[in-house]
Amino acid sequence: MKEINKFVKKSVSKVDLSVKERKELEAEYIDHITEIYKEHLEDGFSEKESLEYAIKIFRSDNWLGDSSINQKKNYIQFGLLSIFFIYLIVLVPIYFYISRMEVFKSGISINSFIPFRTIYAIITSSMDGDFGNIMRLQRRIVLFLSLIPMGIFIPIITSKYKSFLSNLKIYLFIALFLELCKILFPWWISIDYILLNLISCIIGYGLFTIIRKYVVQKRAINI
Repeated sequence: MKEINKFVKKSVSKVDLSVKERKELEAEYIDHITEIYKEHLEDGFSEKESLEYAIKIFRSDNWLGDSSINQKKNYIQFGLLSIFFIYLIVLVPIYFYISRMEVFKSGISINSFIPFRTIYAIITSSMDGDFGNIMRLQRRIVLFLSLIPMGIFIPIITSKYKSFLSNLKIYLFIALFLELCKILFPWWISIDYILLNLISCIIGYGLFTIIRKYVVQKRAINI
């Protein structure tokens, strides 16, 4: 929107930055305000109300003119990246340790490409009291839950809060990468595991959007 662009350009012009840094800052702020504007618009408010609300939220965040706020923001980003890094350090060994336990057979068969056939067989056998498949089902649940945080972290790391499609592409890449890594080892590969990994990430994204919307609404109430 022209109003948002005009507001951001006027605000950023007061900051002592190089031309390149100013343009990057403008793009970041425009994306931030536009995202808030669209969310408020989707909630049923008029364009004028949504614009005023977005600018009000932006100003309340004190993005400009307060180095302590910007420094705090940098600390938060660093903290989130550190937590994500620790999460990866914990996730990778767990994922491949559990995958290594799938030694009942290895490689790829025609059944590997039939969605949910493998997991369905595991569930039905578990219900019949098959101890081996009960253990396999438990391991799959652990992996399923362990990838949900990935769905939360990715939009934060990439700053693509609103774009589900952009995040979905990353989730799909992660799900494929984790499963294809098994080709390097004599482990069982199945499309089920790719789909389950993807669903885990999508659930994480859903939780992220709910939490983020709650935080934004709470902030608006406190203004």
